Amino acid sequence: MITELVAAPVWHNELDPIMPPPPAHMVDWLKTQVLSKALRKIVSNVGLEVVQQALGQAHADEAEKLQLPLENLVENLPLIRQVNIGAPDATNLYCRVVVPSKLYRKEQETFDTLGTRFIGETLLYNQPNVHRSAFEYAILNEDHILYQEALRFSHLSRPIHSPLYARRSLFFLPVLPLLITEVFVHVVALS
Repeated sequence: MITELVAAPVWHNELDPIMPPPPAHMVDWLKTQVLSKALRKIVSNVGLEVVQQALGQAHADEAEKLQLPLENLVENLPLIRQVNIGAPDATNLYCRVVVPSKLYRKEQETFDTLGTRFIGETLLYNQPNVHRSAFEYAILNEDHILYQEALRFSHLSRPIHSPLYARRSLFFLPVLPLLITEVFVHVVALS
């Protein structure tokens, strides 16, 4: 079964339709190819905290994007990896990775031993046969499950009373895709 969202994010191929538009410093982050590398330039001791990694249900928009089977069978459940990335005392990004069951079974040892290593640096960016789709962008409000997850898992000391910006893209390894969604919880200017 696929989880039902309180409100599904509306994903766009460009930033122009997003209202309110992201501030200039956020546009830089949304368009940066390798976030961990960019974050290391301005934050010392960037780390990754795994908040949850288990077989689970994809959100409806994720299932649609990945064309996942609709049957609620254990063998069809994707691996859901949820992490926080940032400084030791602050979460900058909440990330959600959805790995379809077929890909997970094929590369289970790799995914199961990732631990606190970055999936992009470990598995994706340095592989010649891995291809990334173009980004899709969304603005999230309190009604979106991704917004709620970002707040719940990011250990924020105070509530956020503003929308959050997010992006997602598919990675093909080399044929089977996985989906990475990144929610910008707290970021500062890149330069």
